[in-house]
Amino acid sequence: DNELLCALGDPNNLGALLRSARAFGIKNVVLLEEACHPFHPKAIKASSGACFYLNFFKGPSIQNLDGVKNILALDGDGEDIQDTSFKEKFRILLGEEGQGVPENLEAQTVSIAIDAEVESLNATVAASILLYEISKA
Repeated sequence: DNELLCALGDPNNLGALLRSARAFGIKNVVLLEEACHPFHPKAIKASSGACFYLNFFKGPSIQNLDGVKNILALDGDGEDIQDTSFKEKFRILLGEEGQGVPENLEAQTVSIAIDAEVESLNATVAASILLYEISKA
C-alpha cells in the first residue's frame, strides 16, 4: 500500500488531509517532525473522525529523508500529473505549505496544471487531487 509522509504543521490542514487520505485508501501516515499532532481538536474536527481509522507512525524531519526510496512529491516543476503512471507503490510526501519539499531530496515529482494567474493550490487540496489520481491506478 501507498503511505503518506506528512509535514503539515497546521491542524486544520492536517485534518483535511487525513480525511482525504482515508477517502482515497491510504491507511498509513508517517508524521514527520514538522507535523502537528493528528489528535489535536482542530485536526479531529477537520478530519471528520477519519484520524481514528488511520495508522500513524513517527518519522524524521523532512530534511532527513535521505535514503528513503520511492518518494513521490508535488512540485510545480514536476511531471504533469496527467502524464504520470501510478502503477507502483509510493511514499507520498506532502511538505509544509510555503516551504515545499527540500531541493536536494531524491524523489519523483509531479505537478498539477493550474491557471497561470494563480500562484499555487492549498497543500491539502493539491494532495487530495494527487491521492485521487493515484486511487484510479
